[in-house]
Amino acid sequence: MAYKKYIAELDELTASMERKPQTVGFVHRFFVPGWIGFIQECIIESKMSKAAKQPIHKGMNYYECGDKIVELTEKACEARKNSEGFQEKENDNMDNLSILNSSFRAIDVWANIYPEIAYWMNRQVNDNYVTCALGIVQENVKSSLSDIIELPAEKKNHKPNSSFMRDMKAMGGQIAAMFCNILVFAIIASLICAIFG
Repeated sequence: MAYKKYIAELDELTASMERKPQTVGFVHRFFVPGWIGFIQECIIESKMSKAAKQPIHKGMNYYECGDKIVELTEKACEARKNSEGFQEKENDNMDNLSILNSSFRAIDVWANIYPEIAYWMNRQVNDNYVTCALGIVQENVKSSLSDIIELPAEKKNHKPNSSFMRDMKAMGGQIAAMFCNILVFAIIASLICAIFG
């Protein structure tokens, strides 16, 4: 059966990624809004991009491994649809479930290598849709799997009304951040005046 070679390749990729140790610690606990926060984000994104370019499996970097998971899942699902005995979407078919299992296991292992990159780094998909790298990989894999298996509908997250205290805490953080920005600006301005004055 042709789809089994894609599953085997996906399992090989997963086994290779499992040997890569998890790396965390890119993201700061506190971001200062304003230009200081922008500098913080630039530094973090630079570190994450550098880490994501490191080879993981057969010369492929982190994002290329995510693309490979999507590609192999799509090929396995297409081969499964064209195989003998495939009639319709079946959730209790062992062949369909093996593709599902290998795909989601690969995604879990991939996200575990650099969880902050998988969850935090945003990518623009089209004009209106921005998501994290993990979201892109998951949506593409689910799209392929939906050809051979009935996936449950996703629940829409409804945010409860925020409380007054949570709003006040957020406003307090913004005020503290503005104070930090003004303080840093004043220090820089005084240094410039001392040097050139």
